[in-house]
Amino acid sequence: MSWLYSCQHSQFFQSAANDANSNLRIANYIFDGKTLNTSWTSVPGKTYRIEFSTNLITWNDLGFDFSAANAPMAITNSGDFDLNETGTPTEAYFRVIIAK
Repeated sequence: MSWLYSCQHSQFFQSAANDANSNLRIANYIFDGKTLNTSWTSVPGKTYRIEFSTNLITWNDLGFDFSAANAPMAITNSGDFDLNETGTPTEAYFRVIIAK
């Protein structure tokens, strides 16, 4: 599952390109350029990872894997990435992947 957030245009897009029958859906998100708050549908026992990119070529993970004990999964992250350190990009891309 991936989703794109455009800092410049405040647009949000979502896709599950690898699995058309995927139940993984972004339930909500708030991104202020530094802090990400999001939740998504999840399967208890699965482990998820959030990655981000400013160019769709190089992806960086937040440094954590999130194990789903309940559904939906919800996280807040504010200390592991700061897009201002990458030159204040106009686009920020995020994706949720199943890590395990």
